[in-house]
Amino acid sequence: MDLNKKLPAGYKARDAKAKSKIKEGQKANAAIHKLLLLGAGESGKSTIFKQIKILYGNGMDENYRVKARPQVWSNILEACNIVIEAC
Repeated sequence: MDLNKKLPAGYKARDAKAKSKIKEGQKANAAIHKLLLLGAGESGKSTIFKQIKILYGNGMDENYRVKARPQVWSNILEACNIVIEAC
């Protein structure tokens, strides 16, 4: 028994529209590549994601740059201190 024959015409049109949107979504999802990064804490998973976002996404916005600046300077100074102490 076909259930669509008993439904009013408005439901058929809405059903066809929903099915069309589902197919569009499936096509869009087929083009997306997903990657699962596994690793222990502090192993660099977030760093890789941020670098991919910077290189292949929209880059860094000004707000991100302002927030990241102190950490970058801290990392530079820490690295310099390590090099100086090693000499």
